[in-house]
Amino acid sequence: MISWSRLSAAAKGRPRRVLLPVLSCVVLVIIHLLNAVLGLNGTSAYPEWTNGFASRSVTWSGVQTSKGGSIELVDQGGAGIFRVDNPGAAWSGLTTQRAERVAASSEMRVRTGSVRTFNFEVSVPLHLDDSPNSWLIFAQIHQSLSKCPPNVDLRLTSSPFEALPVVDLTIRGGRLSSDVCAPQYERVFRVGNVIKGSRISVSLSAAFSAERGRAHTSVCLNDTMLVVAENVPNLYTGMDAYLKQGIYRPRSRVRSVLTSADVKFTKSVRCKCGGMRSC
Repeated sequence: MISWSRLSAAAKGRPRRVLLPVLSCVVLVIIHLLNAVLGLNGTSAYPEWTNGFASRSVTWSGVQTSKGGSIELVDQGGAGIFRVDNPGAAWSGLTTQRAERVAASSEMRVRTGSVRTFNFEVSVPLHLDDSPNSWLIFAQIHQSLSKCPPNVDLRLTSSPFEALPVVDLTIRGGRLSSDVCAPQYERVFRVGNVIKGSRISVSLSAAFSAERGRAHTSVCLNDTMLVVAENVPNLYTGMDAYLKQGIYRPRSRVRSVLTSADVKFTKSVRCKCGGMRSC
């Protein structure tokens, strides 16, 4: 049994009761009904896409490891335990370490026009490398025709100067110069801080496109939407992509263990806004 340590939930305040005249109430009800029918309610519009399938578990078609990395799949549709350490001489000549699982391509391949929401839970490793320029990617949408950096990745970074590790979202897309791995568009968004050893729930949603006007990516942590990225292409031109999950990081002597469970993809996600006007 996997033992989780949950983040303490923020206390919810009581909503104030507001008395309105009867006519105003009728008008508000009509507006609310119109919003519900026409999708005009901006406070719940991220993301409210539908793509024809109900919530179900992701299946995995394979694993990718390098020396020193290991994966234990508790079951094919549920938890995966990923371990990476540095056994010394076995890493000679290698600059990165990985222990990842790959979603079944026939089911989870994304292409221009695809809309996906991936929901999963992750245990933040107790041990992270806090040296400069170190990072640990725990989920990514990786292009299928290039070994360049992925279209979308969620990564942990740790620093001796910060009390808590940080989760960042990186998005890349548009034209790709594959000889030097230079994407036309690349942006990094700060998602938030997490606690080592804690469990976090993650929702990564995207409308995929290599064009600015059609792409949309959002991230929720613990049911709170913290990033909404509009008009940032999240596919490379002419390529599709697929889901990967686990540990991918620069070479390090720190032993990290990460667990991911309850991975599902759904037709929509509903999260509380994290204080963003655009949410």
